[in-house]
Amino acid sequence: MRQIIANTREAKQRIRSLPRDAAYAYAVVSFAVGETIALLPRGQVDFFLPSNVLISNVRGPAEPLYLAGARLEALCPVSTLISGMGLNITLMSYAGQMVIGYTCNASSLPDADRLARYTREAFAALERQRGRI
Repeated sequence: MRQIIANTREAKQRIRSLPRDAAYAYAVVSFAVGETIALLPRGQVDFFLPSNVLISNVRGPAEPLYLAGARLEALCPVSTLISGMGLNITLMSYAGQMVIGYTCNASSLPDADRLARYTREAFAALERQRGRI
């Protein structure tokens, strides 16, 4: 986890150091390259693929939202897969809650339901550990 956090911070800092238009262009070009490479036969271009998993964190509103007096109970992340990627994990917060959404390529990850179950088990273990500290 420490290594993931360090790498993520470093990558974000590099993007933040770019002018806004350059950061946007970088994102567009990265997506376009991934989509283009996906059109080529596998094996020949695998070394170009930056990763097979994308993890993102979407900060939602801290306060509850309402529509015509009805409280929005939850926000659930739904994401897309970039060609060549097998899994997109999106964490989304809302009013003190956090929801994790998995979007996967079924041929790359045929047992995606296990991932959700293991995530619940890992969070339960963290909660138990937190109670001991």
